[in-house]
Amino acid sequence: MAREYEKRLVLSFEINKLTWKYIAKELGIKYRVQGNSKLYCLCVRHCEKTASLVLYPPGSFRCDFYCYGCGWCGEKIDFLEEVFRNREEIIDELWAKL
Repeated sequence: MAREYEKRLVLSFEINKLTWKYIAKELGIKYRVQGNSKLYCLCVRHCEKTASLVLYPPGSFRCDFYCYGCGWCGEKIDFLEEVFRNREEIIDELWAKL
């Protein structure tokens, strides 16, 4: 358990170096840019037709992303864990790439 937490902490630090545009491109997520580089896209947690998930630039909001449809928010690693749906798998896969 402690080892997984350490991995997640290190990965979180490394993932925060990546831009949202890079992450969205790698995952094939379509987005639109609005305002001061905020990205809007469809939420990966629920079905919707209008983009309600906002991916914020570093330090501009209390969390890295926020969905105005369902209230989901968190850090980039939380977003990736939700996309891949398997926490241990994504942590181990990302850890192997370091």
